[in-house]
Amino acid sequence: MCTDMVYRKKRDKEVRKYLRTRFEMIDTIDDNYFKAICYFAIIESFAQEFGNYEKTSTAAFCDFVLRFQSSYVFLDKLDPVTLFYDFEDDLKNDFDLQFLNDKESYNVIHAIEHGHADEMKKFLLRHGKDEKRINKHQYVRLLYSLRSKLSHELSSHNGMLSTNCHLLPNFPYYVSTTRSYCMDDIPKIDNVWEPVFPVGFIKKLTAECIDEYLEFSIQNKNDPFENDTFTRKSKIAWYD
Repeated sequence: MCTDMVYRKKRDKEVRKYLRTRFEMIDTIDDNYFKAICYFAIIESFAQEFGNYEKTSTAAFCDFVLRFQSSYVFLDKLDPVTLFYDFEDDLKNDFDLQFLNDKESYNVIHAIEHGHADEMKKFLLRHGKDEKRINKHQYVRLLYSLRSKLSHELSSHNGMLSTNCHLLPNFPYYVSTTRSYCMDDIPKIDNVWEPVFPVGFIKKLTAECIDEYLEFSIQNKNDPFENDTFTRKSKIAWYD
C-alpha cells in the first residue's frame, strides 16, 4: 500500500486525465471496428499490469475483466448458444435452442436463465469432452475471441459490430442470422442465433473495469503501473 498519498492521488489524476483524452479521441472514430480495438487495447494495457506481465494475453484479459467489472456478472457464465453449436452433434438429441424464438429479441440474461448451459456442460463432461474447449464459451472468453478476431483479421464473427442500430446498444444480445460454411467440401447454409457485443457495451465495460481498477490501485499499489519497470525483459529484448 502506498504511504505517500499526495503523490499517489496526483498520479491517479494524471492517469484519469490521460484516459479521458483517449476516450474522447476514440469517440471521434467513425468505424466501430477501430473503436472496439482501441477499447480492448486500453483494457489489455491495465490487464497486463495487473497480471505483472506474466500471464498469457487471454488469461490476463479475462482475469482482469472478471475481477474489476461490477455490472456484468454474466461474464463468467457459459453461453448456451455458441456451446450448443460447437457440440451440436453431441447435444442435439438431448438439448435444443427452443427458448429462443425468431419473433423476439433476447439478451444474455434470458439465455443464462433458460438455456441450460450448465446442464450441457455436465452432459459433455460425462461423455468425455474437453473441459477447456467447453469453457471457451464463457461470455468473457467470447469477448476475448472477438478482440482477437478484430486485432488479427480486422473482422468480427458477424456484421453487427459495424452498425449503430442495435436492439440493446449497451448490452449483449442475440440475433437470428444466416450462417454459410463448408463441411466435407459441401457448401451449407442454415439459420442460427449469434451473440452480439455492441461497441457501446465494450466502451462501458472498459470504463467500468478501469475505474474499478484505479480505485483498487490507489489503496493497494504505489503506482497504477508499478510493475512496468526498467527490469522488465522487454526493455532490452522486446519480449517478456
